Amino acid sequence: MKAPPSVQNFLWRLAKDILPTRSRLRRKGVLNDTICPLCFEEEETPEHLFMCCRFSQQTCFSLTLGLHVPSHCCLKLWMSDWLNKKDHLAAQIFGITLWKIWQGRNQLLFQHQQFNPIQIVLSAVDFIYEFNAANITVAAVSRVINSPASWSPPPSGALQLNVDAACFKDESVGSGMVIRDNRGAVEFAATKLEKRQLSPNLAEALALRWCLQWILTTNQEGKFIIESDSEVTVNCLKGRNLLADVDNVIFVVIFSLSFPIVM
Repeated sequence: MKAPPSVQNFLWRLAKDILPTRSRLRRKGVLNDTICPLCFEEEETPEHLFMCCRFSQQTCFSLTLGLHVPSHCCLKLWMSDWLNKKDHLAAQIFGITLWKIWQGRNQLLFQHQQFNPIQIVLSAVDFIYEFNAANITVAAVSRVINSPASWSPPPSGALQLNVDAACFKDESVGSGMVIRDNRGAVEFAATKLEKRQLSPNLAEALALRWCLQWILTTNQEGKFIIESDSEVTVNCLKGRNLLADVDNVIFVVIFSLSFPIVM
């Protein structure tokens, strides 16, 4: 998982059960009070603090991942499941959020700062954004996956919208769309270039949302067939994949589908 050494060290200590939780400090004879400082309901063990404490559960559920803490596995298995996911951003969000929960717990104990689940989540998201922005070594470039060899016209009475996006080395994102009828005549075309830093998957999802917003705001009628060379975006739209960085965008896209669209 891409993260600063402090986060990696924290996760290693958590997995090894050597964090100085109150239960561990009591075993070492350092302290007698073992109650959880967040909820004051149970003994502060690693499992309780990160999985059972209602404040930690609220924090996890507030994430874009919508984490529901499982009741059928231990902390180590839960960590292993998330930190080994193919969706690297989801693994990063999970690991850094655990670290932020630990930080929030320490700030409550030693600096008397209130533990606010929403603030913990916002702090984790901001940290991830800043860390990733500062550690990009290779510019992200969109890849064409299973791109058709030639353009195929839509059936009579329908319009076909082709959409694409690309990420460039100067940290800008370009998007384009073209709408044609069944004769190949261009009904509308547009491009835009934005100075922003995105992953290729998120750039493709935002380009699709941009097209749908144009259709909705211009009150277009009729049947649209949308073609995208992003297999990832299409699979997310169909519910086959779930990626943390595009999940919210895909939700907006699905919510917009109030007219016949074929992907």
